[in-house]
Amino acid sequence: MEEVLPEAVIPITNVQAKEHVARMYEYGGNNLEFERRLTTMLDEYPDNPGSYSLLLAYYDKNARYQEASDLLQRWIIQHPDDKMAAQRMEEYRQQAVEAEQDSVVPMPELPEPQSKQDVQVVPEGPLKDQ
Repeated sequence: MEEVLPEAVIPITNVQAKEHVARMYEYGGNNLEFERRLTTMLDEYPDNPGSYSLLLAYYDKNARYQEASDLLQRWIIQHPDDKMAAQRMEEYRQQAVEAEQDSVVPMPELPEPQSKQDVQVVPEGPLKDQ
């Protein structure tokens, strides 16, 4: 898209237009560029709720709950009276904990040998024909 609309030549100065360009990257399957652009926009326009909303929906859709929680925490630092954001942040934190617990695979317990006959000793080094 940079070849068609080079931002160095034609800078995009409107925040909503920048969001639309970011969405075009998402629609085109370039999620990394979509995320990069929105993250950059949050640095440039930290009070723009649209960029937060788009990125939050993206994190939610991709089950990236910890990142969603971190993003809401960033919003809450600037808007401490936003109770709904605080509630959603806690929900995402809980989902992140649950997702992490679900991804842990317990190690199977190995049975203890009953006697010395059950224990196999494997010689070290190459085996020789006897």
